[in-house]
Amino acid sequence: MDWMDGKIRIAGYEGKGPFSYWIRLRTWSRITHVAAIRNNNRIDSFPFQGVRFTKGIKTKFENCRVRIYEITTPLIQEEHSMMWGWLESKLGKQYDYYGVLGRLFKTKWQNPDDYFCSELTYEMFKYFGIYDDKRCIDEPWKVTPAMQINMSYLKQVAVI
Repeated sequence: MDWMDGKIRIAGYEGKGPFSYWIRLRTWSRITHVAAIRNNNRIDSFPFQGVRFTKGIKTKFENCRVRIYEITTPLIQEEHSMMWGWLESKLGKQYDYYGVLGRLFKTKWQNPDDYFCSELTYEMFKYFGIYDDKRCIDEPWKVTPAMQINMSYLKQVAVI
């Protein structure tokens, strides 16, 4: 698979830590974290680190299975670049602990300037007008990693 073609993909991680275990219990899914990847680089939001840039798809996830999803909506290279630029503009934002607690208690506890992993990727798709007509969710804080990878605009293409 050519990961250096400039396209944005979504990586779904099957985490093994205590926080991942809690997410797995709450969502009934093996996927506990998602990230946007492009040219073997990753932008995601992670507890205690917030929105970060990392070189390597599996860096700090070496012991996890990672499922790779391609965007099925036709996009030109410039659109991939604009989406990556949008993600880069979010670097340094804090992790959305309130949003995660809101998911737990099914209430809107959220700081709109902070992100958890699937909230970040879903908001990117929403900002660029990429929707799942059957599962259009107005509030990104409601989207779990499992919901994100099951959107109709994503298709699994690899497991690494």
